[in-house]
Amino acid sequence: MLDPEINYSDHRPIAIKCICLTGQSGHDVDRSSHEDKMTITQLRWDHADLSLYYSITGVNLQPVLDDIIQLELSCSITPAIIDDIYSRVLDILHLASDTAVPKRTKNFFINSGLMRN
Repeated sequence: MLDPEINYSDHRPIAIKCICLTGQSGHDVDRSSHEDKMTITQLRWDHADLSLYYSITGVNLQPVLDDIIQLELSCSITPAIIDDIYSRVLDILHLASDTAVPKRTKNFFINSGLMRN
């Protein structure tokens, strides 16, 4: 998918929401009722309070780093522990971006031109 608008983020998206509409036995699916509800959200890093973002991530990621250092010393790393650390990091990054980075919502179908008849 190409996005012709300037993307000011230096981050790559890590998630996408897809909805698949299917018709039943030859009936056409009415996409017009769903098109206005299909939106995507972009983080506006060009308007972000980066000092606040760095502060939130620095303060909240430090305990995670401390736990990782302790895990290295204990030699008892399990997949569940790795999953827990990964979830904690993602939660912290979401908290920081939700707090410091404004979002912009745009209609997916209007901007991308997909699924037009």
